[in-house]
Amino acid sequence: WSEDLAEQFLTFARLETGQVKLSPAECRLDEVISEQVELLRPQFRSAGGRVGCGEISEMMVRTDPNAVRVILSNLLVNALK
Repeated sequence: WSEDLAEQFLTFARLETGQVKLSPAECRLDEVISEQVELLRPQFRSAGGRVGCGEISEMMVRTDPNAVRVILSNLLVNALK
């Protein structure tokens, strides 16, 4: 998990500086959000906290799903801290 986190921080920094080319595609944003919440749920439990996203309506968007994953992960890890 910590290796993934380090890689995500590097990717986030590259996104911010424009060093990474985005690859927009149609994706279900609700699935990307749910996936990231579920991925980090064990860390929140270990810290005595909770994380959830409730019910999310299906949302089709054109974006880079990997970039969204990195951004969401960064936000959730910051919340965990």
